[in-house]
Amino acid sequence: MNDSAASKAKRSQAIRDLLWVVNSPSLIANSEPEWFAEATAIDPDSIDADRLVEFLSDKVTFRVGHYFEDLVHFYLQYCCKYEILARSLQLQDGSRTIGELDFVFRDAVGKTWHVETAVKFYLHYPKQNHTGSHFVGPNSADTFERKTERLFEHQLPLSSQQSIAIDCRAAYVKGRIFYHRSSGDHVVLPSLLSESHLQGAWIWQSELDQLFEIEDALSNAGRFRIQPKPYWLSDDQVDFGCADLLTAAEMNALLLRHFETDHRPRLISVLDASESALHEKQRIFVVDNSWPEK
Repeated sequence: MNDSAASKAKRSQAIRDLLWVVNSPSLIANSEPEWFAEATAIDPDSIDADRLVEFLSDKVTFRVGHYFEDLVHFYLQYCCKYEILARSLQLQDGSRTIGELDFVFRDAVGKTWHVETAVKFYLHYPKQNHTGSHFVGPNSADTFERKTERLFEHQLPLSSQQSIAIDCRAAYVKGRIFYHRSSGDHVVLPSLLSESHLQGAWIWQSELDQLFEIEDALSNAGRFRIQPKPYWLSDDQVDFGCADLLTAAEMNALLLRHFETDHRPRLISVLDASESALHEKQRIFVVDNSWPEK
């Protein structure tokens, strides 16, 4: 990929991810804060793409959560025009750090907000397991219930312990829930999980042959692609010449080699052809056969 093509791809990725951060449904039910409703959704034409790419240029890491926070920061400061008073503000109790506040900002009507942000991915596991949850993270130490309990019982109340007067507190959480074929049609959701959440699929390593079934439903140009961190947010979109595109057989072999030495899950996209590019049709987590056990 030449420099011009790489620059174009980087710009396109940043815009798609910002749109996803703002416009995708909340993962938590009834949690859209007042400032979000007032700011309204954004469209591509309203984004200063040059400023966005420049803003991200010295910030992008491999950590999906940090990338998500950077995009929220850009949205608040440059799209909403809110005054950022603090980000990642550490709170101390003497020499001990007791936590930090993701964002403190002042909105257009002068209200001061404390907002905690998160982007989370959970796999629905229909059977009982050691986590006590049916919505388990790729790292099974993380569950939806554990995260929301910490968010609402620890993180948001922390701002009552610092000197800035806070008018409002809110959680801004986006993400996706992945379902297995065995999940069935009548999944009972936790009370705080939004019914309108984004969805994907997951399979065990031993079920990789399902990729051949999926490939049969694609056009001749349809392919698979490993999703690199931190770009786990918006739907994948690549040019036909992308070097990372794999057939089902190639993806199968790659993942089998991966799980021989590494137990970490891999996130892949299923892409099919449009007139000018390949667009994501499905997103799949592939997990080690021992998941979710420790």
